[in-house]
Amino acid sequence: RMVFGAYNGAFHPNRTAFDWITSDEQMVDSYVADPYCGFDPTIQLYGEMFYGMVENQKRENLTRMQTDLPVHFFSGALDPVGSNGHGVKKTVDAFADAGPAHYAILPILPLFLLIIFSPMVYNGIKLGLVTAIVVSILIAFLVDLVTRRAFKDVCKSFQAFFEGMGKVFTSTVSLIICAELFAFGLTKIGGISTMIQMAAAQQDVGLYLMLFVMMGIMAIATIVTGSGNSAFFAFSPLLPEAAASVGYNTMALVVPVQLAASLARPMSPISGVIIAVSGIAGLTPIELIRRTIPVMVLGMVVNVIAAQIFL
Repeated sequence: RMVFGAYNGAFHPNRTAFDWITSDEQMVDSYVADPYCGFDPTIQLYGEMFYGMVENQKRENLTRMQTDLPVHFFSGALDPVGSNGHGVKKTVDAFADAGPAHYAILPILPLFLLIIFSPMVYNGIKLGLVTAIVVSILIAFLVDLVTRRAFKDVCKSFQAFFEGMGKVFTSTVSLIICAELFAFGLTKIGGISTMIQMAAAQQDVGLYLMLFVMMGIMAIATIVTGSGNSAFFAFSPLLPEAAASVGYNTMALVVPVQLAASLARPMSPISGVIIAVSGIAGLTPIELIRRTIPVMVLGMVVNVIAAQIFL
């Protein structure tokens, strides 16, 4: 009763003491009638069962399992034994986290290679970002192959990587096209030229006005498209002209404007990171950006101040 007595509490009115087992009344009646079910276990049985549960949850024991052995989890959404599904999800997460420890190194391989083959450490070999990523992918493939020793399964797993890369590529290209179309439209209607000329005409504050105008354009484009890179790629050709019109150092304008695009991305309800985080947190994107906007606005202020000091 101490263990199972509370399980029936969520299924009032109760027909039997075991209504929590299943919604199928015939199966419940069969369980009640079975002399091998519903009996009072011994204290030793509970002791052995709880000991086994503790041992099974230890990571060192989970890692001993055969990694290519499929494990299926079945549980009712209202099953009190599995905490209404929550306990089962924790078990699934525990299994997923119990993979080979050396797999945790693989995601940081590109960064490791870029640091090693840089002027700071060793400049005998020039290694670009793309090359570092490709080399890391090949290393990850070989490590997975040696670990699992199943060529077909490893190839199937890597198919998910290329499919994900294709989806990201598609969405990125679409956003870049939208941002470039937005920039092209502003340019054609004379909006960009008008703003640049207005800023250039203000001799005393033209330099700062130009900085705020370009940062504002970049921030709006980023919020509208949900991508900082696409907005920057679309408007970056305009920055040299804007800097020259007020006699400003081009890099001193490009750097804060580019950072403004990055800071504006968490302010967009359609950006990938906001959609992903809001889904995990159980919030709507609008609820989430209400929390990020004040911090990002403060970041932009710091960005302007730092640009004036260091650039």
